[in-house]
Amino acid sequence: MSRVAYSLRPSTEDDLPFVAALGRANRAAEAQRHTGAEADDAPASIEGRFRPGRDWIVTSDDEQIGVLSLDRRADAVIVRHIALLPEFQNRGIGSALIRGVLDFAITVKLPVRLRLLKDNPARSLYERLGFAVTSEDGRRYEMTARPADA
Repeated sequence: MSRVAYSLRPSTEDDLPFVAALGRANRAAEAQRHTGAEADDAPASIEGRFRPGRDWIVTSDDEQIGVLSLDRRADAVIVRHIALLPEFQNRGIGSALIRGVLDFAITVKLPVRLRLLKDNPARSLYERLGFAVTSEDGRRYEMTARPADA
């Protein structure tokens, strides 16, 4: 797949239908990967966690293609979630988004933390970008990157 140019813009309440569709698309893709079955219409966590005005909408050619959600805390930059439409995954956008977060973390001299399910294939991406598992529970890993100067 080819690389896709993207940009970020602040989210608004008007983005909620897209965020809901993004959640459905990713649930369906995940269900296909694991079982070959259709995903149900249960509410996805991404919709419930969406924060208009605080989260970022990822766009390409003015088309909504994903969401980036961060928190800046006193001790770390937290990646709450990154989600891209399935057709825009594996094109370097997620890597570029994380590199941008790591660059920001350098400027504010903070580590970057995130949590992900243990079966999430993105773990290898995060490890390539400098994250290491710093804790875990039965379902999730917490990973931390300490960019240079952070």
